[in-house]
Amino acid sequence: MLTTFYDTSRREDLLDIIGDVTPDDTPLATMLKTSTAKDTVHQWLQDYITPPSSVTFAGEGAAATYSALSQPTRVTNLTAILTETFRVSGTERATDPGGGQDPLDYQAGKALKTWKMTQEYAIVNGALSSGVSGTGASMAGLINVITTLATSRNSGTSLSETEFQDMHQHSWEQGGTDNAFDLVLVPFGLKRKIDGFTAGATKYVDQSERN
Repeated sequence: MLTTFYDTSRREDLLDIIGDVTPDDTPLATMLKTSTAKDTVHQWLQDYITPPSSVTFAGEGAAATYSALSQPTRVTNLTAILTETFRVSGTERATDPGGGQDPLDYQAGKALKTWKMTQEYAIVNGALSSGVSGTGASMAGLINVITTLATSRNSGTSLSETEFQDMHQHSWEQGGTDNAFDLVLVPFGLKRKIDGFTAGATKYVDQSERN
């Protein structure tokens, strides 16, 4: 009797499907607007009007006095080059791999995903460096560009609802309604924490919308 244990001529059973389980979402890079840099040194202007904390009234007939004026300041960053290389031999392309796809096309798709994830990481965590001969310059990410309201949280600590509201309040106080954040991007663990906040649990709906 012949059983599969002894049969060495059996063909393998391999599905032409490749399951990609890479967490490759890049929401920040996808949503940010783009501009064109005309030099490796990239700058933009930033200005801030300090809200008054007191007021001095002028007397009748008083001569006008003038306070010092401030100009917008320049914020500087550097352009950076991100690459993701790959190479597939002609012999490999001539084979019949699982997945039913040209190995070159498959590796190109993986490289593009990897590049995009690298871009997302650089946008958030990049550190400014002008580079040296043979070493590329690197750009500053958001963490290293934001200074006034920059905050960090140690691994393993818990985000409270009060702290989250304080961050929103500070954002509004520093930037006004036009610059207060209306979108929060966090890892899934913090998203679950924020989902558990209860301050916004009570919803009010205009009665006319119910008619």
